[in-house]
Amino acid sequence: MAVQALAHLSVSGDLAALLCEFLRQRGDLNNPLYSRLLRFDANKRLTFTQWWQALDELQRIYPDLPVSVLVGESVKASHLGVIGYLTQACHNVLEAFQRFERYQRLLHDGDKARLVVDGDTVGLVWSRDYEASTQISDEVFIVGMMTFIRSMTGREDLNAVRADFFWQESSNTSALVAALGGDVCFEKEANALWLPLSALQLPVKQFDFALRGLLEQQAEGLLSGLNRDEDFIHAFHTELLRALQNSDPKVGRVAKALAMSERTLVRRLEEQGTNFREALLQLRLQLACQYLTEQRLTLTEIALLLGYSEQAAFARTFRKLTGQTPRTYQQDAIRRRRQ
Repeated sequence: MAVQALAHLSVSGDLAALLCEFLRQRGDLNNPLYSRLLRFDANKRLTFTQWWQALDELQRIYPDLPVSVLVGESVKASHLGVIGYLTQACHNVLEAFQRFERYQRLLHDGDKARLVVDGDTVGLVWSRDYEASTQISDEVFIVGMMTFIRSMTGREDLNAVRADFFWQESSNTSALVAALGGDVCFEKEANALWLPLSALQLPVKQFDFALRGLLEQQAEGLLSGLNRDEDFIHAFHTELLRALQNSDPKVGRVAKALAMSERTLVRRLEEQGTNFREALLQLRLQLACQYLTEQRLTLTEIALLLGYSEQAAFARTFRKLTGQTPRTYQQDAIRRRRQ
């Protein structure tokens, strides 16, 4: 199966509130990032790119802190939206995991977790059908999952058997071990959180049968809406790619191809937490990284394919988005392949 792009997909807008909570805990309410995060509407989605950038900025603000671990330990039901309240209303951890499997897309697009039993352990194991997220983001999700399981069961003494990460060893390893209470393994095939099998039968302290039914109905409605949004996003990116290939990446051209007005296209993109310029930048960046990694094209050819009038404009934009020149990125890619 071909690996699918992730940057233009989205996460729940409620996660912006999680990062605000992290800054509030440190009394850092005057930080510009806090003001920007407050402007995010919880009813709208953040693109993965926006989420990654916010996490990276947090780490730059607090270079000496294990930000991913501390953010994950701040997770509450309110930061997970409907899926947080729904799992909190389940009878036991098994039911909560089953609901999470079903509705996890309400929290994030991309790779999905599935419930796996292996001997006397049970794990939530994420797929690898999409391009990688970022290490800090994956650490937040794993630690946040463990934090939430402890919270909904009232078992602060519950520890993970182990956590698996796709990434190489993190500078936060000791903090991850302390937060999860179990082994932490790196360079694994997939991200996963493993618990004792007996944890599945732990009761959820706020079990509410009637509320669970109401929340499940709401979750079904929201999931249906996301599926419609996914069709729109797929069609939009297809037409945006065609427009780029035809050297005409203009909002009017793409809107016409989608049989909608420019105003409607702008509104639909805003509902996804993005805009035309940002989507075009991310598509160009994704393609640039692929072309540079393949090493079959010159930098001038890549610039032309991406719709830039000259190589210098491409190089400036690429460096602004990645912090590297195209040539440096290409050399790093060659080194990684040889390792």
